[in-house]
Amino acid sequence: MAVAINNSMPHSFRNQLKYCSGLALALFLLCSHLSSATTLRFAWDPSSDPNVAGYTVAYGTTSGQYTKSLNAGNSSNATVASLTPGTTYYFVVTAYNSMGLQSLPSNEVALSLPPNVPPSVALTSPQGGTFDGLSPIGMTATATDADGTVVKVEFYEDATKVGEAANAPYSASWSNATTGSHVLTALAYDDSGAAVRSVGVPITVSSATSSPTPSPTPTPTTDTKVKIQSMTPIIKAGQNAKFKITSSDSAMAQSMSVNYALSGTAKGGLNYSMSGVTGQITIPVGSRNAMLTLTTLSVPGDPGNKTATVTIMPGPGYTPGRATATVKILGH
Repeated sequence: MAVAINNSMPHSFRNQLKYCSGLALALFLLCSHLSSATTLRFAWDPSSDPNVAGYTVAYGTTSGQYTKSLNAGNSSNATVASLTPGTTYYFVVTAYNSMGLQSLPSNEVALSLPPNVPPSVALTSPQGGTFDGLSPIGMTATATDADGTVVKVEFYEDATKVGEAANAPYSASWSNATTGSHVLTALAYDDSGAAVRSVGVPITVSSATSSPTPSPTPTPTTDTKVKIQSMTPIIKAGQNAKFKITSSDSAMAQSMSVNYALSGTAKGGLNYSMSGVTGQITIPVGSRNAMLTLTTLSVPGDPGNKTATVTIMPGPGYTPGRATATVKILGH
């Protein structure tokens, strides 16, 4: 018995064929991507020899040396998996009878598999800024793979992994952030094992222990009232929310520190970041007003319709007047 493989395959593969006498078998290839490998499916015309019990596909990375084999049984096709992209493989087919005796190998076919294209990844949130270490910091990323699939995205704070996601939309939350400057990145892996890191995004985390905290309710020393008003009642995610804090004194002789608290369905570090304030804002000397800004974040896949509420808390030298204001954050 003898087996021969004819050249019938996609032009993207390099073929080296030597024909031998015997039964002509037509070879067809279909490529698909598995985890960290490429799959090739072979098909051939079955032998008319009644003594043939089955076929074996043998292959290796050196011509004439076949370190691996696959028993196709009496089927006229086989799938060879776990092939490494960018590698040249050499294939032959043999037939065997019921006693296990094998024929001489067919003509050798050489296939050069295309190299793997690494994935692409970008950290979409946060985009920088200052964050309060008391609140989790939300992280989101986009990732694609031109010749396969993204199997996971890992999220890093400097060199420390803080989370991962296996499916889009890729997101994680960094809790217990330490005070100081950090660089956030996302690392994407494709189904061929290639990994690519995103461009780093620098952020600053404020000290949770050094942040001003609302004071207990004191006995007011003056009749000064402090009220708050939302200047942007409804905004889209990614825009700035502004709150105007006003003292009842027409011209203050000294600056006043006003305590406030944040609440609502929006989450700090995920739906918004603070802009230079961490629980206390100062009305300067000679002024009645101070503007509090929340920078909202655009999170892919977030339906929006979140609320952020700022409440004036009691503090030395004033009492809260109209103490609460709310902004509604729509989806991006």
